[in-house]
Amino acid sequence: MKPRFHSRSGLAFTALALCHSQFASGNESLNQLCAKYDVSDAVTLAADGSYQIDPSELDYRVLANYRQKRASTSDLLSDYALAATSMTVPKKIWWVMRKKPHKIEISNREVHEAYPCAREIFSIQPREYFELIDEPKSWIPSEKELAVIDALPVSETARHLLLEKYFSGKIGLEGDLNPIRVKEAARMFEQVIYEEWRDNGLEAKFGREHKWSREFSRHAQQFSPISDFSKLLVAMSRGVTDIYMTTEKEADLRRFILEQPFRASGNGMTLDQLFRASYRLSEGNVYLALLTIQNVLAIQWRDQNRESLSSTLRFSPIVNYFGKGADHYGSWYHLFGITLYGYTRSLLSAKWVAYVESAGSHVLFSFEKETQEDHINAKGAKLGTLLRKIVKKKTYMNSSDDPGVLVPQYYLNLNEDFTARLTQLARKLERKR
Repeated sequence: MKPRFHSRSGLAFTALALCHSQFASGNESLNQLCAKYDVSDAVTLAADGSYQIDPSELDYRVLANYRQKRASTSDLLSDYALAATSMTVPKKIWWVMRKKPHKIEISNREVHEAYPCAREIFSIQPREYFELIDEPKSWIPSEKELAVIDALPVSETARHLLLEKYFSGKIGLEGDLNPIRVKEAARMFEQVIYEEWRDNGLEAKFGREHKWSREFSRHAQQFSPISDFSKLLVAMSRGVTDIYMTTEKEADLRRFILEQPFRASGNGMTLDQLFRASYRLSEGNVYLALLTIQNVLAIQWRDQNRESLSSTLRFSPIVNYFGKGADHYGSWYHLFGITLYGYTRSLLSAKWVAYVESAGSHVLFSFEKETQEDHINAKGAKLGTLLRKIVKKKTYMNSSDDPGVLVPQYYLNLNEDFTARLTQLARKLERKR
């Protein structure tokens, strides 16, 4: 059977999907699952038994369910799916700003209904998610924070009222102090790479960035302006690198995370520990190490309860915050994400993307205070460019051995003093009593 491609856009795209189901033109299972979407011109059977897919002929609702199954930095089907779905993002942002969530719900429901058809075509496997932990366990009062309240220059009545509010989880103060010591954090990465080279013979490799394939680029004008940006930036801006840029190391890194102690024990996972684990899994490929971390975190970044995920509860704090409500998930996700982008780009470009991301976040969330996230975006951009120099120039081979740089207190500044703000709050509570 010869594949037939008659693209509605006048372009012919051909991609071999990694599927080996028993398919033929009269396949009843596929016909039943995809009857609503008419895939007859989009899917045919190749001589080797795999599906041959023309993505330009696929219904958008089916294409929106696509997930890359095998690691590849140049993948036409992934390119088309990412670009096509990204073209709908401006409309959805407009719906959010116009407070029309029902339109997004309808669109999402239509895509979800097409999943059985997409699962058959793309041979989609079930995804692994981090489980949710009961709410009472997701936040535990800190001895350090209690000591701060105990030392406040306020009356016992004010202190009691403040403690009452604190224990009920109704105090959440975001810090103003930058939490990331950039040069020290770069030195931490360098030490990890050095130790893995010294002990395990892992020589750092820069890695190959995911880019639009040549065949896609020849016809990419129909997806302008989306296709004018790099594939990595498009995927990262939507938080979908895990869908279109798999490294096939995500499951192993996920297992590593779940083996770490909970943050409440005082020994939560640190940045250097996560990077080292991913670096080992990626066999010294720094690009893939950062991307694997990004992919594992990207899977559930939209989850409204992400602070209660079994992964998040293992992340040590990397932001200045007092009380309940710190965005631990977001801080780790943003830091590794912008570090990845900075690693592949110039400092100016990375800083611009960090600025745009922060500005966009403020607009979408009604200018809610996100000082710590703003700091992380800005500093992560610089951190990525410093890490690139370490790998490119192989400075780790000549660096001094100093395990002390792996201590979080070395590369993080989490010493913000909340005394003044807490004192003001305590006295305000007393006045209202």
